[in-house]
Amino acid sequence: MNLPLFLCIMIALVSGLHAGRSFLKAHLEGGNMVIPALAHMAVSAALMVLSVLLDTTDTNMLWMIVATGSMAGLGLGAMLPARPAQVAADLDIQPEVVALPTAQAA
Repeated sequence: MNLPLFLCIMIALVSGLHAGRSFLKAHLEGGNMVIPALAHMAVSAALMVLSVLLDTTDTNMLWMIVATGSMAGLGLGAMLPARPAQVAADLDIQPEVVALPTAQAA
C-alpha cells in the first residue's frame, strides 16, 4: 500500500464519520436522511474508482479496504452519541446593568 491509497482510506473514513453524524442529526430532527447518504456515496464511489486506478498489487483488491473504511466511518458516525445543543436561554445569562456615576450639582 502506498501513500495515495492510504489517503483514500482516511478520506473515506472521515467522510463516513461526517455523513454518519449528519444522518443521525437528520434522523433526530425528522429531516431528510437521504441527502447525507447520497453525498457520502458520491465521495466513496470516487475514492473507490481512484483506489482501483492507483492499486499496483497483483490482486487489485485494495478498493475493498476503501469501501470497508467508508462503511465503518458511516456506521460509527451514526452510532456515536449525539451531543445536546447548548441554547443561550438554558444558560440563564442576564445582562448586568451598571449605573454610571452622575455629577451632583454643587
